[in-house]
Amino acid sequence: MSITVADLISFEQIRAVLTVSKTDLPDKVMQDFGIQDDLLIDLTSWFPSFADTTDELVAVKLRVYTKLFCAATIARTAPIFVLSRITVDDKTSERSSSESYLYLHEMLLSKAVAMKKQILSDIGSGISSYEELSLVSVNKPYRDVITEARQ
Repeated sequence: MSITVADLISFEQIRAVLTVSKTDLPDKVMQDFGIQDDLLIDLTSWFPSFADTTDELVAVKLRVYTKLFCAATIARTAPIFVLSRITVDDKTSERSSSESYLYLHEMLLSKAVAMKKQILSDIGSGISSYEELSLVSVNKPYRDVITEARQ
């Protein structure tokens, strides 16, 4: 049995983890993210022979890892495409909550790292000495551009 990246990725599961609809996050957007390439680079860096996996439990854990890793990767950019409609008096605007999705990114990535450690333990590989590092920048304006006037 040969496992490919396409076998591991399920756009429906990624959307379910992020709790967004197909309208908010269509398949085309996820394909344009190049999430398959990110996953392939990540998997081959710590499990080069993942495609040759014959152990069913390891294959299931790989699918769980993939779901978490891809959802975490996309969650970093969620404030760009997931907007909330806000109405104040007679004015309506759409904006995002960057803090909640950054928290979601960190939580999903930590679960993915835990699953990676389980997989490495299952295949008998020592956990390599690496540090998971995620850099995210948040730009918060000094004023609310929707409700506060310029000075």
